[in-house]
Amino acid sequence: MKAFEVLEGPFRGIRADFDRTKETNYLYGIPIDPRVTNHLRKKQLREPADLELVHKKRPRTIRVGRELVRLCWFDLAGDRIVPEADIQDRRAVVLVQTAPGLGGELHLFGNTVVERLDGLGQVWRDPAPFPPVGVRTAFEFEEDYGVRSHLWCKRWLVIMQPGASFRIRRSGQLNGAPPELVVTWTGWWSPTALTKEGRRDVTQWGLKVHHPPPRRVA
Repeated sequence: MKAFEVLEGPFRGIRADFDRTKETNYLYGIPIDPRVTNHLRKKQLREPADLELVHKKRPRTIRVGRELVRLCWFDLAGDRIVPEADIQDRRAVVLVQTAPGLGGELHLFGNTVVERLDGLGQVWRDPAPFPPVGVRTAFEFEEDYGVRSHLWCKRWLVIMQPGASFRIRRSGQLNGAPPELVVTWTGWWSPTALTKEGRRDVTQWGLKVHHPPPRRVA
């Protein structure tokens, strides 16, 4: 599956800390199969064909042996992250990292509305519940995203089928940031699109995030 993070927009790969001194590393508590990171432990420069980990520079305060990497394609087997088995797999695994506003909350909904009729004959439109068709929640957890205030927010790791979409709604003090985001996985990717380094070019893959006007639900 092709992996992405969603903050205010889409980013290729999911960031993870890698520690060469440990046999098993974790992504938010999810064990990463050693086969995924063995080539890093052995200090090999060439990534395997079914996985790319992109190095990022870390501050000098990070102890030797630790690196920040991006897992750009992988599969989930039970509660473990394993190497991608089929490069033709058109599903996407998406980590929702969007932050709510100060003092607010974050919620996920389907990208449609559900109409209902109450006992007085009034029609109400409610946001469709999450997960919608084509989206499955693999893991749900909480993360401290406050630098000094220790603010906790829900995070979701979801699997999306081609054509699936969902809506992120957040409240609180947003300081001009959009209150809603729509995430859509088109399923499009090109196995032959390569970067100049010869890796698969995930920037050409079709995870789209747009900021719609707030939907009125009455």
